[in-house]
Amino acid sequence: MEAADATLAELLYSRYNTTKLFTEEDIFKLAESVLYTLSFLQSKKVSYVDLCQENIYYDAQTSSFKLLPIELIKDSAYELAKSGKRFSLLAPELVLALRYGESEIEEDIQDRSNVFTLGMILLEALTLLPSKDCYDGDSYDILDEMVTSRLDTVREFYPEFLTKLI
Repeated sequence: MEAADATLAELLYSRYNTTKLFTEEDIFKLAESVLYTLSFLQSKKVSYVDLCQENIYYDAQTSSFKLLPIELIKDSAYELAKSGKRFSLLAPELVLALRYGESEIEEDIQDRSNVFTLGMILLEALTLLPSKDCYDGDSYDILDEMVTSRLDTVREFYPEFLTKLI
């Protein structure tokens, strides 16, 4: 892993168009760190509202991934997508809410969406291809064939259980 602190987005970007794949250990550290934090927050009845590559940091000193503190997040991924300020990796439930112009998202939907979003982030880390390409840019429809193709790519380089993890 890189020697300097960086966001996951920066780590991913530096590896695009390379063959410098993440190790299985790196992927497990990423998944475990994010899931542990999300689980802790959920136990405190708090939702992490903007899970994305830019809000996950690699701490070189501890060789671990950490989420940006929730107090520093101004808008949810849903709000950013709805306003057109930023593309977000939305779960199907949030895509439907976006289509129907829902103004508020229930906490349990946000929590489930985070699990979906983590899967898309892991898919990106395993393939070194941007997950936003798995969505239709205008409608936010998830492109099933693209996701399937990416999962096939994961199977080429990693054990099957990582594909099932996603």
